[in-house]
Amino acid sequence: MLTESVNFTGFMPNCMVEFNPFSVLSAKKEQEESLFMGRSKVVSIQKEVPATWEEALQQFLWWKQAQGLSKRTVEDYKLHVTMFYKRYPAAYREKDCLKQAAFEYMGQPIKPATYNMRLIYLRSFCNWCLKEAIMVYNPFNELKKRRDEGRVVNIDCDTLKRLLSMPEANTFAGQRDYALLLLTLDTGIRPKEALSLLPDDVNLRKLGWNRELALSLIGV
Repeated sequence: MLTESVNFTGFMPNCMVEFNPFSVLSAKKEQEESLFMGRSKVVSIQKEVPATWEEALQQFLWWKQAQGLSKRTVEDYKLHVTMFYKRYPAAYREKDCLKQAAFEYMGQPIKPATYNMRLIYLRSFCNWCLKEAIMVYNPFNELKKRRDEGRVVNIDCDTLKRLLSMPEANTFAGQRDYALLLLTLDTGIRPKEALSLLPDDVNLRKLGWNRELALSLIGV
């Protein structure tokens, strides 16, 4: 370390003061940085968010379509989100209003299946809004699914026999309807799924099809 003797005449004669040139350079550098930071401007980039729930919903649906969801599923998302926000339009921009509206909407006397469908679609939409910084809170995450007992209907054998005897067996339409009835009773397949079946979807060797619903010999 360099030292230099400085004589302060009239104050403190022959006083030895330690002089460090590196500390002077460091102080000068800090001063320059301080001046630079004072002149510089802090630029805040704010992400533009959809102004309305309709715009947000459209972007959300595009995102779902890009994920490869079916047209029917995308339409269901649109239906449930639209129903909610048409009833509670202020819920899109106001956190407290969203919470109150969500609990009021989900607290209606509806069946468990309907409740669960609403919860699934609205929770997914609001979670996407959270990810996109459109919302800061999702009240649907505080709700749980309700137990659905299903819609099991017991039909006696006489009623089933009368049902199966209705199609005319000597016509093409009758044979088609009879086959669809057997398929539905045997597997519980949905009508839309049954009408969408192709020959490659059925494996008669395994007596099953690609949805893993086993067919009995009667159904075949």
